[in-house]
Amino acid sequence: MNYEPTKDVFLCGDGKYRWVYERSLYKDLSILFLIIKIFGAIIFIMWIIFMLILVSAGEGFDDIVEATKFNFLMFLLMCGLSVAGYFLYAAIMGGAYCVVFTMDEVGVLHEQHERQAKKAQLVSEITMLVGILSKNPTTVGIGMNSMRSSMYTKFSKVREIKVERKKNIIHLAGNEVYARDEDFDFVLEFIREHCPKAKNSDVL
Repeated sequence: MNYEPTKDVFLCGDGKYRWVYERSLYKDLSILFLIIKIFGAIIFIMWIIFMLILVSAGEGFDDIVEATKFNFLMFLLMCGLSVAGYFLYAAIMGGAYCVVFTMDEVGVLHEQHERQAKKAQLVSEITMLVGILSKNPTTVGIGMNSMRSSMYTKFSKVREIKVERKKNIIHLAGNEVYARDEDFDFVLEFIREHCPKAKNSDVL
């Protein structure tokens, strides 16, 4: 493959390709849905634990129904808080998630734009503080995880490449690479040729 830089992907003096990509936080709600899925999984596990405790204690059907109602209300509450928190975050970020990518033959770096990273760190610190004050370890964990403003993937460790062309996303071992339509094939083929151990799967 001839690795000529495209219009928006630049080959820099250090031999690395760099480009900037902005994702609309209002049009692409995948992050919000992921948060809701995480809370849903946590509450479902809590419900199973409650059921096991109630059954082992010989509690009646009414107690099981009440426990189910409680978990369902908790899920609705967490969904509401997630939606409110997400759109507050989107407003603080200016409605977009701006990423700078750096890629060479060894790997790819996904790095939030410096100006946005400072805002995101402030939001994360507030989230952690709320979690500590409310004694909620889940909220603290979310705040700690969201403080990470960069992700690096070494191509030699990639085992699977998942592609979502319609969303302009390439999934790599917990990392996500974004590229515009006109740059997407170039970036994807470069990654595929440098991930010898990876299997490929396209998600249309």
